[in-house]
Amino acid sequence: MTEATRTPRSNRFPAPLKVYCSFERVEGFASLINISYSGALLGNTGLRPEVGTRVNLCMHLKPPRASEASKPSELIGIVNRHSSDGFAVAFEDNRDLDMRRMVDDAAALVAT
Repeated sequence: MTEATRTPRSNRFPAPLKVYCSFERVEGFASLINISYSGALLGNTGLRPEVGTRVNLCMHLKPPRASEASKPSELIGIVNRHSSDGFAVAFEDNRDLDMRRMVDDAAALVAT
């Protein structure tokens, strides 16, 4: 949210998905609480990377089918704040078309 307008900078979509997180030789899982083109909120985790830490996120947006292999989606973000049970990240390259497609896919998955 911008301080001046108190409105979100970009639409956020609720996305109850499990995400694999890794940073500085630490690995674990978190729940993806919401996601937008600019970043994501992760919760239900004991991970507490410091603000400014680069975090790799990996998730399966579509369940694997017997007939096709599922390739995980990967994103890189920078921790910009902590919440009571997790943390938020800002994506490094939010103009990347593949990243935007992944966010759109997550939003579509939640809508169905």
